[in-house]
Amino acid sequence: MAKSLKDDEAEKLNDSIVNKSDSVKLDQIIHKTELLLSNIGIRVNSEYIIFEIVDQKELNRLKPEMRDVVGLTCPIYVEGKFHKIWLLENRTYIHLMAVVAHEMGHTWCRDQRINLSQIEEEGLCEFIAYYVLSTQLSKLGNAWKELMLINPDPVYGDGLRLMIKKFEICKRSWPKFLAFIKLCGR
Repeated sequence: MAKSLKDDEAEKLNDSIVNKSDSVKLDQIIHKTELLLSNIGIRVNSEYIIFEIVDQKELNRLKPEMRDVVGLTCPIYVEGKFHKIWLLENRTYIHLMAVVAHEMGHTWCRDQRINLSQIEEEGLCEFIAYYVLSTQLSKLGNAWKELMLINPDPVYGDGLRLMIKKFEICKRSWPKFLAFIKLCGR
């Protein structure tokens, strides 16, 4: 099956690099991710989140105990905003979209007052990112998904695989899965 011009344009956008000054691309990513998450029952209001693209030095300063951080979220209360998400500059559009989805997963957990173990919450957020990547036409996105599945990290990789198993137990139903997650986090 031949790819259409629209498919080629989507893949070109997904492969493009997003830097600090790309506020239009960042807004597109945020809006698109918010809609995709809403489709599965994860409602995150981006109007209550401050997003900032920063360099690696800034992320390392914010989270010195972790190496190679590409995204970070924390609860705040500033001018009607409840969360701040920092994103690493010069990532591909598709990678940044997955990171935004992951970090929005953390904000959703906080807003829903869901208290999971670290492996469960990081696994859930990785699964949310994995889902978002699955909705996009992107060879890079598919490669990221494969890397996520084989990630040897005992929190992120094992957590993702744990959440995939729980999703399967819930018969691949997002409403059942999210109800189960909420129940586990009470």
